[in-house]
Parts: sequence; C-alpha cells; structure tokens
Amino acid sequence: MLSRLDKVLRELVSESVPVIAQLLYESHSESLEALRECLRNLMEVPDKKHEFTSLQRKLERRSDLTFEILSKAHRTHLEVLVAIKTGTVSYVSGKSRIPSNELVEIFLLMRCRNVNCKNVLPVDDCVCKICSTRKGFCSACTCPVCFKFDCALNTCSWVGCDNCSHWCHAICGIEKNLIRPGPNSKGPRGMTEMQYQCLGCGHASEMFGFVKDVFNECAKNWGPEALMKELDCVRMIFQASEDFEGKGLHAKAVEVLDMLIKKVISPEDACACMLLFFKYGVTEFSVTGSSSKNILAQATQHADTPLPSAAAINVSKSAISFSPTASILDKQIDALKADAKPVALEPHFTSLKDDGFKSLETIVKCKEAEAKLFQKLADDARREVESYRHIVRGKSEKLEEDYGNKIAKLLLQETEDRRRKKLEELKFLENSHCDYQNMKMRMQAEIAGLLERMEATKKMWV
Repeated sequence: MLSRLDKVLRELVSESVPVIAQLLYESHSESLEALRECLRNLMEVPDKKHEFTSLQRKLERRSDLTFEILSKAHRTHLEVLVAIKTGTVSYVSGKSRIPSNELVEIFLLMRCRNVNCKNVLPVDDCVCKICSTRKGFCSACTCPVCFKFDCALNTCSWVGCDNCSHWCHAICGIEKNLIRPGPNSKGPRGMTEMQYQCLGCGHASEMFGFVKDVFNECAKNWGPEALMKELDCVRMIFQASEDFEGKGLHAKAVEVLDMLIKKVISPEDACACMLLFFKYGVTEFSVTGSSSKNILAQATQHADTPLPSAAAINVSKSAISFSPTASILDKQIDALKADAKPVALEPHFTSLKDDGFKSLETIVKCKEAEAKLFQKLADDARREVESYRHIVRGKSEKLEEDYGNKIAKLLLQETEDRRRKKLEELKFLENSHCDYQNMKMRMQAEIAGLLERMEATKKMWV
C-alpha cells in the first residue's frame, strides 16, 4: 500500500494536471486522505528526506504549471503540489481550508506560503531590494537573512524596522551584525544605543524601546519557559551594548535569568522585576551631568535632616550601590564630594546654623537639577509624541489608500468573474438554441417528406 502511494505521489508530481484531476475526481475520500498521510509521513520522517527532496527537484523542473492549468486541478492535487514546493506540511494536514485560487497563487509565489499570513506579494507593493529581487519573499513574516518563517508572536526573538515593517530573527540579526550599537539621535553627541539596521531600507530602529514595549504588552502572558527564552534573547541582543540603558538591561536580564535557573524567584516575581526595571530602574542623567533620579530622591527624602552635604552624598551612594551603573554613579558622587565642603575638623565647634544652611543649599541645588532633568524629559516626550502622531497620520493615510485600491481591485475582479460567467451562460444558451433550430428543421423536412409520400400513395390507390 505504501509503495503504491509513493508511486502515486511521483505521478502527481510528473504527470499532466488534467489526467491527474480525472483520476482524483474518481477516487474515494479515504484514498485521498491516505495520500495526504503518506506525504505527511514523507515530510516528517528524517530518514525519508532524500525521497522528499527528489520530489521537489522533479517539481522544479516542470515549466507547464501555469495559473490557467493549475486552476483546473483537483484540490488534493493542489495541496500536494504546494506542500512539496514550499516544504510546509500544514497544507496536507487536513485542518486548513484554503481556497483553491489562493493555493494556485501560493504555488506560483504570488502569495505568502505561511498559512497564518497569506499576504499578496509583494506586501504593500514594496519595491525594496529584497522584495523586488527575491520572488516569494514576504516582508511581514519572513526573515531576510535565513528566508525562513515561523508562527512566533509577541516575542523579542523577531525584531522589526520602524520604517518599512520588515522583520528579522534576532539571532540572525546578531550573527550578521545587523543588531549593533549606533549613534543616538535624541541624546548628546557621541552617545550610542542598540539599533537594528534593516536590510530592506537601511533604516536604524532603536532596540531598548522595542524590548520595553514587548515586555509591557506581553510578559504577563508568558509561561516560565517562554520568559526564560525571552530573557536569554534580550541578553544576546544587548550583550554588545555601550550605552547606560543597554548595559543596565543586559545586566538585569542576566541577573533575573540566573535567578530563574536557580529557582531563587518565581516566574511571576521575575516578570514583575523586569517590568519594574523598565518603569523605574533605568538611571537617567541630565545633559549637564547632574546626579541621577535615585540621588535626587534620596536627597529629597533627607531634606528635613540637617546633615552636611558630604554625609548626604554618602547616604545616596549606599542607597544605589546595587545598581548596574554604580561605577558611573560613583564618579558623579565623587564630583559632588569635590564640590561640597565637608565639616571642618578643627578644635572649635561648627555652629548648627551653618550646617543647616549648607544642607539647605545642597537640597536647593538638587531640586534645581531635578527640575532641569524633568523639563528635558518632558521636552523629549513632547517631541516623541509629535513624531509618533506624524507617523500615525502617514500610516493611516497610506492604509486608507491601500484599502481603497484593494477594494477597487477586488470589486473589479468580482465583476470580471460575473461577466465571464454570464458570457459562458449566453454561449451555452446560443448553442442550445442552434441545436434546437437544427432539430426543428430536420423534423420539418422529415414531416414534409412523409406528407409527399402519403399524397403519392393516395393518388396511386385512387
């Protein structure tokens, strides 16, 4: 039975489509399901990989499989051909009910081969150097490095371009050095950030905000294994980071992943720890190099305590010693120590009034630095919101235009199909009418001949 089915598969790949269609229409549904199961076994068993590769080579050598010919093929034949060409077993699983015309388009590389995508190619009529040169490439779900797709969603293992929406495996991007430090356009000159360099359009997309959005939106739905995989992916993405945020995120991912592996904390606590890190844990500095938010918060907390400025700085340093950027903060603290005047160790006593005045002066300076920092953050946020609004408006206009074009094409295609069906019906009616007229004329001629013979017989008898 298996040898017969293997032979049938070879015939499906090599024989004419009309002949196979006639045979399959005469077959039982059990036989067709057995044929699909045989192909599934051929694709999933590693020992039979060479047989499946042989079928693919035979199919690639055929040049007669055009859209018109494949449109007349049996559905099971189309599923088998598409599964062999794409190497995707889902087409013969019996679960996906894809229309026959879409199967033809997938076989001819006019539509995405991913059963969960099925976009018309090229996506959004993209004319980049990848979509325009590689036939069958789908920018919405296919990696431009390995040219493979998967069904992964809500994950950091796929990174996307902000400009053209091309997606790439994070591992492939790291291996090809597409994810690397680049110049930070928002920060001071010379600062860097981790970026993804798109192969399609060359645009650089920032990675920290992307990972932050993924965790904020999806982390609560991940299981323990998924969370560990995502943390490991974040670790690899930011392992070459040179900026404060990237280094802090890399250190935090390594720390939480290590605690998860050792089962020191639960997955829920690990998820909450990462979300709190994205919300509060990133140390931000002002342009002038003033102290961090944590230092400012600590100074505010001790505002009512008449400590000398040097003592206040020591408290702040101990409060943030656990931070991944503690070494950088130490430099800031040392600078503040150099500027601050410590308590004089002289035989006479220093008045409490002078100490209180110095502490108050330090707090005022911290508050001024804090105000400048928050003003800068507010300005940056306002500029970012305006840029997002501009992007959203552009995307919305483009989506509306594309939607209108697709609706127009769809309506035109439906009208053309109806017109073709009406023409076929009209032709059928004309042929039927012609046949009727010919039959009527033959019957009239036969009746006239019979009448003439009857008249001649009557005269002969008379």
